[in-house]
Amino acid sequence: MAISNGFKMHVEFKNKLRNSCLVLVFGFTTIVYGASTADDYYNKGNLESKRKHYIEAISDYTKAIKINPQYAKAYNNRGLANLNILNLSQSLSDFNKAIQYDSELAVAYFNRGVLYRKRNNLNRSIADFTQAIRINPNDAGVYRNRGIAYGIKGKFNEAILDFTKSIQIDPNQAEGFYNRGVIYQQQENFIQSISDYSRTIEINPSYSKTYIKRAFDYFKLEQYKEAWEDIKKAKSLGYKFNGNDSKFLDSLKKKSDKFKYEVTGKIL
Repeated sequence: MAISNGFKMHVEFKNKLRNSCLVLVFGFTTIVYGASTADDYYNKGNLESKRKHYIEAISDYTKAIKINPQYAKAYNNRGLANLNILNLSQSLSDFNKAIQYDSELAVAYFNRGVLYRKRNNLNRSIADFTQAIRINPNDAGVYRNRGIAYGIKGKFNEAILDFTKSIQIDPNQAEGFYNRGVIYQQQENFIQSISDYSRTIEINPSYSKTYIKRAFDYFKLEQYKEAWEDIKKAKSLGYKFNGNDSKFLDSLKKKSDKFKYEVTGKIL
């Protein structure tokens, strides 16, 4: 999982989504209704995107592009609008055009990288995130998303480096700590994983999945009381348990009951 797993809309005004930031380019000038310039249509498209009127936004960006066929930011934002209506092929085409007309538009590489990752084309995804970092080395979200791609590939050391860099840039983001905790858990470094999940909870105490992940670490360290406390907290936050959770809970119950019996000499 990843708290931060998704797209970014590049902006002079960034609208960050918890699960994967899409970047849309805003930066409005005065809107002129009955617009006739590329910028007017572009601005109007941004307003429609902000309202989640994606079909209307696509229409406005298309009009802007018709007037200015090399309008890179309009291609980027139309790509995001197409993405939101699951028109993935057109979305990819738009990101390609944005990069063709502005090879230094970091967010277009970022958005294309996320799209490639969602299509499980991890090598291209990582290459695009790397290009975005070259252009803008101070964007925590890009390191975090490249870290996710490395994690999916099983390149855990590279993933940890990227999550750590993301945290250094933005130490108050829950996503970086959570994702690094997931990798440490994969490496069976449960103490470090607990530390990262605990920091995640400090920043975002309402994300119920973190408590389940930390409970598993406590279980592996035979800290059964702490594990049950986290499970109880997750349940109070409305966490929906699935089949894998049931297996974990069964194992925890058996282990903790055995532990209680060994300590007390009683079947509890």
